[in-house]
Amino acid sequence: MDEWIGGESAYGDARSTQKSNNPAIQQSNSPAARGLVLLRNSGLLEHILPELMATIACEQSPDFHPEGSVFNHICLMLEKLPAGANESLPWAVLLHDIAKPVTAERDAATGKIHFYGHEKTGAEMAEKILQRLRFPKKQTEEIVACVRHHMQFKDVKQMRKAT
Repeated sequence: MDEWIGGESAYGDARSTQKSNNPAIQQSNSPAARGLVLLRNSGLLEHILPELMATIACEQSPDFHPEGSVFNHICLMLEKLPAGANESLPWAVLLHDIAKPVTAERDAATGKIHFYGHEKTGAEMAEKILQRLRFPKKQTEEIVACVRHHMQFKDVKQMRKAT
Protein backbone atom coordinates (compact mmCIF):
# COMPACT_ATOMS: atom_id res chain seq x y z
CA MET A 1 0.00 0.00 0.00
CA ASP A 2 2.74 2.44 0.87
CA GLU A 3 5.02 1.63 -2.06
CA TRP A 4 5.04 5.25 -3.19
CA ILE A 5 5.93 6.71 0.17
CA GLY A 6 8.21 3.96 1.39
CA GLY A 7 5.93 2.97 4.25
CA GLU A 8 7.65 5.56 6.43
CA SER A 9 6.29 8.42 8.49
CA ALA A 10 5.21 11.42 6.46
CA TYR A 11 7.63 13.59 8.44
CA GLY A 12 11.01 13.48 10.10
CA ASP A 13 14.23 11.67 9.28
CA ALA A 14 12.53 9.12 7.05
CA ARG A 15 12.49 11.65 4.21
CA SER A 16 16.25 11.77 3.86
CA THR A 17 16.56 7.98 3.58
CA GLN A 18 13.74 7.75 1.06
CA LYS A 19 15.22 10.26 -1.35
CA SER A 20 17.48 7.78 -3.06
CA ASN A 21 16.39 4.39 -1.71
CA ASN A 22 12.73 4.30 -2.75
CA PRO A 23 12.52 1.58 -5.44
CA ALA A 24 9.28 3.00 -6.80
CA ILE A 25 11.10 6.20 -7.71
CA GLN A 26 14.00 4.36 -9.30
CA GLN A 27 11.75 2.02 -11.31
CA SER A 28 9.14 4.53 -12.45
CA ASN A 29 9.34 5.68 -16.05
CA SER A 30 7.10 8.63 -15.28
CA PRO A 31 8.89 11.91 -14.63
CA ALA A 32 5.63 13.32 -13.21
CA ALA A 33 5.22 10.48 -10.69
CA ARG A 34 8.89 10.56 -9.72
CA GLY A 35 8.72 14.34 -9.36
CA LEU A 36 5.70 14.16 -7.06
CA VAL A 37 7.35 11.56 -4.83
CA LEU A 38 10.57 13.56 -4.73
CA LEU A 39 8.65 16.71 -3.76
CA ARG A 40 6.99 14.77 -0.98
CA ASN A 41 10.19 13.13 0.23
CA SER A 42 12.15 16.39 0.21
CA GLY A 43 9.51 18.18 2.27
CA LEU A 44 8.77 20.67 -0.52
CA LEU A 45 5.30 19.29 -1.27
CA GLU A 46 3.87 20.69 1.97
CA HIS A 47 5.05 24.16 0.89
CA ILE A 48 4.17 24.08 -2.82
CA LEU A 49 0.99 21.98 -2.81
CA PRO A 50 0.04 21.53 0.86
CA GLU A 51 -3.42 20.30 -0.16
CA LEU A 52 -1.81 17.11 -1.49
CA MET A 53 -0.31 16.21 1.91
CA ALA A 54 -3.71 15.01 3.16
CA THR A 55 -3.88 12.51 0.27
CA ILE A 56 -0.97 10.54 1.75
CA ALA A 57 -3.04 9.28 4.70
CA CYS A 58 -6.40 9.24 2.91
CA GLU A 59 -7.35 5.61 2.38
CA GLN A 60 -9.82 4.45 -0.26
CA SER A 61 -12.03 1.41 -0.64
CA PRO A 62 -9.86 -1.58 -1.58
CA ASP A 63 -12.71 -2.75 -3.84
CA PHE A 64 -12.02 0.16 -6.19
CA HIS A 65 -8.47 1.17 -5.24
CA PRO A 66 -6.29 -1.75 -4.12
CA GLU A 67 -3.29 0.60 -4.30
CA GLY A 68 -4.45 2.17 -1.04
CA SER A 69 -4.09 5.87 -0.42
CA VAL A 70 -5.21 8.68 -2.67
CA PHE A 71 -1.54 9.69 -2.99
CA ASN A 72 -0.64 6.23 -4.31
CA HIS A 73 -3.57 6.42 -6.73
CA ILE A 74 -2.41 9.81 -8.03
CA CYS A 75 1.12 8.46 -8.55
CA LEU A 76 -0.21 5.43 -10.44
CA MET A 77 -2.38 7.67 -12.62
CA LEU A 78 0.58 9.94 -13.36
CA GLU A 79 2.52 6.85 -14.40
CA LYS A 80 -0.19 6.01 -16.95
CA LEU A 81 0.02 9.36 -18.72
CA PRO A 82 0.80 8.95 -22.41
CA ALA A 83 4.06 10.32 -23.75
CA GLY A 84 3.47 13.64 -25.41
CA ALA A 85 0.36 14.51 -23.37
CA ASN A 86 -0.44 18.22 -23.41
CA GLU A 87 0.84 20.20 -20.45
CA SER A 88 -2.58 20.48 -18.78
CA LEU A 89 -3.20 16.73 -18.49
CA PRO A 90 -0.58 15.97 -15.80
CA TRP A 91 -1.99 18.81 -13.70
CA ALA A 92 -5.53 17.51 -14.16
CA VAL A 93 -4.38 14.04 -13.09
CA LEU A 94 -2.45 15.48 -10.14
CA LEU A 95 -5.49 17.40 -8.89
CA HIS A 96 -8.37 15.10 -9.90
CA ASP A 97 -8.82 13.62 -6.39
CA ILE A 98 -7.54 16.59 -4.38
CA ALA A 99 -10.83 16.87 -2.49
CA LYS A 100 -11.10 13.25 -1.38
CA PRO A 101 -9.61 13.95 2.06
CA VAL A 102 -12.10 16.76 2.75
CA THR A 103 -15.13 14.86 1.42
CA ALA A 104 -14.33 11.44 2.96
CA GLU A 105 -17.20 9.80 4.84
CA ARG A 106 -17.43 6.30 6.27
CA ASP A 107 -20.81 4.58 6.01
CA ALA A 108 -21.69 3.53 9.57
CA ALA A 109 -23.62 0.46 8.39
CA THR A 110 -21.15 -0.94 5.86
CA GLY A 111 -17.88 0.66 6.92
CA LYS A 112 -17.21 1.66 3.31
CA ILE A 113 -15.54 4.96 2.51
CA HIS A 114 -17.33 7.40 0.19
CA PHE A 115 -16.22 10.68 -1.34
CA TYR A 116 -19.52 12.19 -2.44
CA GLY A 117 -19.08 15.39 -4.43
CA HIS A 118 -15.29 15.21 -4.46
CA GLU A 119 -15.20 16.15 -8.14
CA LYS A 120 -17.14 19.41 -7.56
CA THR A 121 -15.22 20.34 -4.42
CA GLY A 122 -12.01 19.29 -6.17
CA ALA A 123 -12.71 21.61 -9.10
CA GLU A 124 -13.11 24.51 -6.67
CA MET A 125 -9.89 23.58 -4.86
CA ALA A 126 -8.02 23.10 -8.14
CA GLU A 127 -9.05 26.53 -9.35
CA LYS A 128 -7.74 28.16 -6.16
CA ILE A 129 -4.48 26.19 -6.35
CA LEU A 130 -3.89 27.05 -10.00
CA GLN A 131 -4.65 30.73 -9.37
CA ARG A 132 -2.21 30.72 -6.46
CA LEU A 133 0.42 29.19 -8.77
CA ARG A 134 -0.42 31.88 -11.37
CA PHE A 135 -1.46 29.52 -14.15
CA PRO A 136 -2.86 31.15 -17.30
CA LYS A 137 -6.66 31.53 -17.23
CA LYS A 138 -7.26 29.27 -20.26
CA GLN A 139 -5.11 26.46 -18.86
CA THR A 140 -6.76 26.82 -15.44
CA GLU A 141 -10.18 26.45 -17.08
CA GLU A 142 -9.03 23.30 -18.95
CA ILE A 143 -7.65 21.66 -15.82
CA VAL A 144 -10.63 22.62 -13.66
CA ALA A 145 -13.03 21.19 -16.28
CA CYS A 146 -11.12 17.89 -16.26
CA VAL A 147 -11.22 17.73 -12.46
CA ARG A 148 -14.94 18.60 -12.37
CA HIS A 149 -15.86 15.93 -14.93
CA HIS A 150 -13.30 13.20 -14.23
CA MET A 151 -15.90 10.78 -12.85
CA GLN A 152 -17.60 10.78 -16.26
CA PHE A 153 -14.37 9.71 -18.00
CA LYS A 154 -14.27 6.38 -16.19
CA ASP A 155 -17.22 5.09 -18.22
CA VAL A 156 -15.92 6.06 -21.67
CA LYS A 157 -14.88 2.50 -22.59
CA GLN A 158 -18.41 1.22 -21.92
CA MET A 159 -20.05 3.79 -24.18
CA ARG A 160 -21.37 2.56 -27.48
CA LYS A 161 -20.34 4.20 -30.72
CA ALA A 162 -22.65 6.88 -32.04
CA THR A 163 -23.94 6.38 -35.55
